[in-house]
Amino acid sequence: MYREIRRANDLKQNFESVALSHEPGWVYFLGLEDESEIKVGHTGKRSVMARLRQHRGGGAFPVKWKFLAAVKGSRENEQDILSFFKDELIDDGRDQQENLRATQRVVNYIVWLRDFYYVTVDEDVTDVPAMPFASWRPSLQNQKPIRRSPDLLTGLAAWGCLPERVLTQDDYWTDAELIERARATLGGCIDLDPASAWHPNSHVVKAKRFYSVTENGLVNPWFGRIWLNPPFSEWKSWADKVVSELDTNAAISALLVLSNTRTITAKYFDPVLKRAQSMCVLSGRWSFWGTDKDGSPSNGSVILLMRGDPQAFSAHFKDIGTIFTGISQ
Repeated sequence: MYREIRRANDLKQNFESVALSHEPGWVYFLGLEDESEIKVGHTGKRSVMARLRQHRGGGAFPVKWKFLAAVKGSRENEQDILSFFKDELIDDGRDQQENLRATQRVVNYIVWLRDFYYVTVDEDVTDVPAMPFASWRPSLQNQKPIRRSPDLLTGLAAWGCLPERVLTQDDYWTDAELIERARATLGGCIDLDPASAWHPNSHVVKAKRFYSVTENGLVNPWFGRIWLNPPFSEWKSWADKVVSELDTNAAISALLVLSNTRTITAKYFDPVLKRAQSMCVLSGRWSFWGTDKDGSPSNGSVILLMRGDPQAFSAHFKDIGTIFTGISQ
């Protein structure tokens, strides 16, 4: 059933992607290598690669642009963004101005934008879905403050202030069917994945927000309906975080946690088990995916409902494992 749901959702998403943008293409953001300017542009091409090559150009003095982000959008979206940041526009004498001074608020908007699964930071990506402009338009609220170095003498590469999307040995990404069941348990939406990366979030999890390894979900705020598949090599730290959030954070409306049968028997995991409302021990060995993670794992997998609706949890997981309820004390 869940595989059919995924196929139906993919078809629906493809249809909506066409309908959402009457002028198909990309709104993209480039940064000068010296971090002084940001270019906001639009292209109707299938990918931004060709347009990026034109901007980088050649000749005796090629302009050194770094690709920052791109999102499916129209020329009207591009113009709305430039209008919002009109105070940062650089008057270069041309009729159409599209370069902005790289002020803190412009950078903060791009950092905020890069969090979403429908935004790419890979210049050759072509398959992200289109979303309504209301989801990603700039505003006073749509900002994610970061600290920028006052100059490039710190040893960072150009635009090194932007959070990188780093792959690690802990990148065991969750099977898509489990994610669909989790999403259904959470009422159809995942608000936050505190331990993720752009690739799994853009292709499978599709959380509204995620924290990468550089942003560190152990220190950033948790909220809403949460799916958590933490790095297993750091489970003790994440177990402490889960307990702390459950005990102190009323902003979490629901929380599902993926672990394995070995981890839940560890002594440090006891406080997590004692707070679980329900648990599903999955039948068999569920494979993970990632850069080199194909194949069956050596341990079984467990899904814990830490906060949420036990009946919905049982309804969506009972046919793939054994449900235990009344665990919390």
